[in-house]
Amino acid sequence: GSKIKKMKDKKHGRKAIINRILTVAFLFVFLFSLYKIVNIFLEYRNIDKLYDDTVTQYTSDEHKTDTDPIEVDLKQLQAVNDDVIGWIYIPGTNINFPVLQGKNNKQYLFQSYEKEYLTAGSIFIDYRCAEDFTDKNTVIYGHNMHNGSMFGKLKRYKEEEYKKTHPYIYILNSDKEWNQYEIIACFQADVEGAVYDLPIDEKCSEEKFKQLRTTIKAENIYSGDVKITKEDHLITLSTCTQDSRNDVRVVVIAKLI
Repeated sequence: GSKIKKMKDKKHGRKAIINRILTVAFLFVFLFSLYKIVNIFLEYRNIDKLYDDTVTQYTSDEHKTDTDPIEVDLKQLQAVNDDVIGWIYIPGTNINFPVLQGKNNKQYLFQSYEKEYLTAGSIFIDYRCAEDFTDKNTVIYGHNMHNGSMFGKLKRYKEEEYKKTHPYIYILNSDKEWNQYEIIACFQADVEGAVYDLPIDEKCSEEKFKQLRTTIKAENIYSGDVKITKEDHLITLSTCTQDSRNDVRVVVIAKLI
């Protein structure tokens, strides 16, 4: 009897040890997950604060007009970083940011315009495009942040009704002139496709721009025909898909009016 009791006690002892190990492991996983969640929350708060402060410091809507939707102190921004080449603003959305251009497309992927590490990075144009937005197609990149910051809200343009209520994009260029663009298309673009075959400028072959126009018309999720002539100038807002696929991007394309 005592032998059986010892065996049972030993079994219970092993069970207790295993339970303690599992409890400690679960507690560790819980605390680590909590740590990660708090870190993400603080990170998003820092991102929002940086860009909210940027809007407060460098912009004003005191003298806005139909052609100048907001005032931007571009000169003061360029004193902070001369890679700042403009400003992007979409009325009725949170897209209200300085636009940069680096020496390559990695430079501002995780770097703020203040040249400090930032998960959200900056809004920047492709290094192959003309910095004054005069190319036939200027591609502008921004992260698809989970909290909707940066270009996170671009996915809303998959709804045609949203496009109708937020139809215009304003770009302030380095000459301190505002250009108004009308949104004409939205779709998932192949990263090896015509949208990213850059530069598409005044010197490029007509065939290159023609291929882009054909792609836009074929892939556009909006109803109706897209009217793009060979004289038109486009901007393409580009961001990751929600599942972060490497082979495609969500693009919103607008035409200079």
